[in-house]
Amino acid sequence: MYSENKSIKMERMILGLFKTMVILGFVLIPLMALGIEIEPPINVKTIPELVNVITTWAFLLGMILAPLMILVGALYFMTAGGSPERVKTGQKIIFWTIVGLGIILFSKVIISIIEGILKGTL
Repeated sequence: MYSENKSIKMERMILGLFKTMVILGFVLIPLMALGIEIEPPINVKTIPELVNVITTWAFLLGMILAPLMILVGALYFMTAGGSPERVKTGQKIIFWTIVGLGIILFSKVIISIIEGILKGTL
C-alpha cells in the first residue's frame, strides 16, 4: 500500500513536470521564433552587485513586514483572553520579529565585514 501511494505521487510529480515543460514550450518557442528577447529583471554583472541587490530588497521587505508582525504579536496579546498559550505566542512573534529586524538592520555591516575578510583588507 505504501509503495502504491509513493508511485502515485511520483507519477503525479512527473506529469506535473511534463505539463510545465509543455506550457513553457508553447510560450518560449514562439517568443524565440519571433526574435523577442526577455530582459532579466536584475541587471548585475558581479556577485557583490548581486549580494547588494538582494540585501537591499531584503532590507526593504523587512522594513515593511516587521511593523506588521509586531502588530500581529500585539493582536495575540490583546485577544489572549487569559490564555497563556496565546500570550506566549504573541511574545515569541514580537521577540523573533525584533531579532530579525536587528539582523536586517545590521546586514550591510555584516556583509561589509565578510567582504573585508574575503578581500584581506580587514
